[in-house]
Amino acid sequence: MTKERIYENETAAETAKKIRKMLKEAFPSIKFSVRSSTYSMGSNVYVHWTDGPLQSDVNEILSRFKSGYFDGGEDMYVSTGYEWEGKTVIGAEHFSSSRQLSPERKAAIEAKLSELFEPDIHGDFCVFEWAVAEKQLIDEGQLQGFPSQLPEPVAADPEEIEAPAAEQASPSIPQGWGKVIEFPVQAVRDPELAAERRVEKLMNSLTPEQRLKLMLLQSLVGSDEVAKLLLAGKSTIDEIFTIIAERVFTS
Repeated sequence: MTKERIYENETAAETAKKIRKMLKEAFPSIKFSVRSSTYSMGSNVYVHWTDGPLQSDVNEILSRFKSGYFDGGEDMYVSTGYEWEGKTVIGAEHFSSSRQLSPERKAAIEAKLSELFEPDIHGDFCVFEWAVAEKQLIDEGQLQGFPSQLPEPVAADPEEIEAPAAEQASPSIPQGWGKVIEFPVQAVRDPELAAERRVEKLMNSLTPEQRLKLMLLQSLVGSDEVAKLLLAGKSTIDEIFTIIAERVFTS
């Protein structure tokens, strides 16, 4: 039996308070600066910390509080809310994060980068390469890792929740961009269909913005390559998008 959604509004400061509490539970030894701001066109929560967890790990927590998305076709922000204690909450509209590295940790990662990759023409390494180098140092025990202490979020059963008619309508999509290109079957199938389930779970977890990034990546580098990178589980769609964008515009 379905049940009606219960909606609740909150300020950006209230969203920030929840984020601060969840970050403390996930990474109890790390001090985070969590600030909120409200302005005429929306609201934002900004998170900053030194060393500690990778930025992708913190952004994963921030994504749990995503209250909507920008619909480019209609040129407007669409509020969808996030699930919190049995309610659909509409809070802060935008989130941003920044991580600072201590001189010691930065030096260790730079040394590893030189072993693993070639710098670009400016002598720099991209964000993706920094993440790979740091993860390898953590795996090798040369740097301390900070895995999240939070349990995996449990998705709500869609059959138990009745969505309002306005939410059921699909957002306007420009012609020719009707759907995300499917992953090639040969890249994800195994005898027990485990990989196919992983792909289905991944696709269901993507935000509209990430789905657009996926479409662009598949058109630029091919579905097989994107599927291989995502199924390896070492990089998020946002990290892959960043490295490809840097390669395109610095080559």
